[in-house]
Amino acid sequence: FITPLSTVKNIVVSGNERVSQEEVIKNTQIDNRDYTLTTFLNRSKHAKKLTQANPWIEKAEILYQFPATFTIKIKEYKVIAYEASSGNIYPVISNGSLINKPVKKENLPENYLRFNLSDKAKVKKLVQELEGVSETIINNIQTVDLTPSKATKDLLTLTMRDEHKIIVPLSDIHKKLPYYSRVHPLLTEPSIVDMEAGIFSYSASLVQKEEQDQEQEKEESSEETVPSETEAAPSDVTGETN
Repeated sequence: FITPLSTVKNIVVSGNERVSQEEVIKNTQIDNRDYTLTTFLNRSKHAKKLTQANPWIEKAEILYQFPATFTIKIKEYKVIAYEASSGNIYPVISNGSLINKPVKKENLPENYLRFNLSDKAKVKKLVQELEGVSETIINNIQTVDLTPSKATKDLLTLTMRDEHKIIVPLSDIHKKLPYYSRVHPLLTEPSIVDMEAGIFSYSASLVQKEEQDQEQEKEESSEETVPSETEAAPSDVTGETN
């Protein structure tokens, strides 16, 4: 016979994919020695402890079913990207936080969004900015790199899976990036869509050629400043008087 003062409890976990059942129960701090009644009365406190202790868990609710079954119903944050600036790869979840446990390359999805941003504040800001962007555009982004200019310190370069690149300030992504859906159909070759000031596009091949020409000019200039032969200093001539 089970009474409210019994310590017998049947605990069930639902909604967990990335977090184990054992970890969920441990994070609630429900003790095996707790009475059934005590656990029932402290359901909300245990659920709060769970969300505070585990960064994967967005929401938690503990339901009771007579006589002694407790169901811990959780909702996990979604992984929206992976941060890889340090060499290790960390999940970025939908609240903008990083999970401080690296993921092995073999466990990564086939196609994933990669952030090369070492600043956690910028990662969080980027996630917030992307909230107003369509999934079609987000799913087309392959990598995000910080490429500041003299005028724009938070300038990002987004490398797209369709061979285009987008240059856009981090703080303007929610306003400007949605326009990519209008620009994209007009692009007939791999292009750079510049959203730093206004919105316009130009051929990526032309940019690459300009960079190559500039590099060649630097090499030729450096070669001209190096003398081909070293001239010997003339020896002193001493005249004799008879």
